[in-house]
Amino acid sequence: MGDGVERAALVGDLLFIAATPAILVTVHFFLPPAVHDRFVLQPGSPEPITLFTAAFVHADTAHLAGNVVGFTVGLLSAYLLCLHLQERRWFWLSTITLVCGLPVVVNWTSMQLLAVYVDGGVAATLGFSGVAAGAGGFTFAALLAFIGRRTDWSTGYFAGMGVFLLLCWEVLLIYTDALPPAETGLVAIGVGLAAVQIGRRTIDDGLPTSRDGWFRAVGALAVCLGILGVLVALVAVMFPADVVEDGQFTNVLAHALGFGYGVVLSGWGYRYWRTTYP
Repeated sequence: MGDGVERAALVGDLLFIAATPAILVTVHFFLPPAVHDRFVLQPGSPEPITLFTAAFVHADTAHLAGNVVGFTVGLLSAYLLCLHLQERRWFWLSTITLVCGLPVVVNWTSMQLLAVYVDGGVAATLGFSGVAAGAGGFTFAALLAFIGRRTDWSTGYFAGMGVFLLLCWEVLLIYTDALPPAETGLVAIGVGLAAVQIGRRTIDDGLPTSRDGWFRAVGALAVCLGILGVLVALVAVMFPADVVEDGQFTNVLAHALGFGYGVVLSGWGYRYWRTTYP
């Protein structure tokens, strides 16, 4: 592929990524208030279409900005990994599926669960945070694909388990006043065992024998640590310590569902939508 074609593809991808935030901003600032209110999901008597439309309206500009930033950071991180893997088709199809499908499945699942476990009914639902969380799940799946492609899928599995345990521990720390010793110990054991397995498999496969090989290995490690940092930051935003602030409820259940659905849907897409089959 020539440089001109590659540059055009890159510009097209960036415009594709920017399209959803542009739609969210346009809806927020130009949608008439009466139509805005009709787009909101009212759990007591929901109109089916609002399971989708509720994701595209926001309570205020700060709410919009947080969701746009979270979605863009997560999607850009996934895109950079997909670009390295030469899996643009996987990126495009996964993104379209997440943006078009997650609003419905996240809002419906969240509404059903909250109706069962929350007394006094559920507040109106709106906002793109469930899809933004799904972009974080896509980043997690892309990280596992990156590790698996560079090493092997068993190593990717152990790395994924270690990262997942760390993210769960982060959520636990957010909602506990003190460091929980038992849970922290279990996470440390799980992460330690995953690290041992990764180290053992790396040694068995053979350490780099040249300076270029070590540079590539260190570069790959830096990428993994950078993506881990992005995931940690996204989790901190998705799961705030105060779920009710200024009278507004942050639906952390929807965030957890969005992240999980994002992992599953993009992981399924990697199996059936990718173009490279090593």
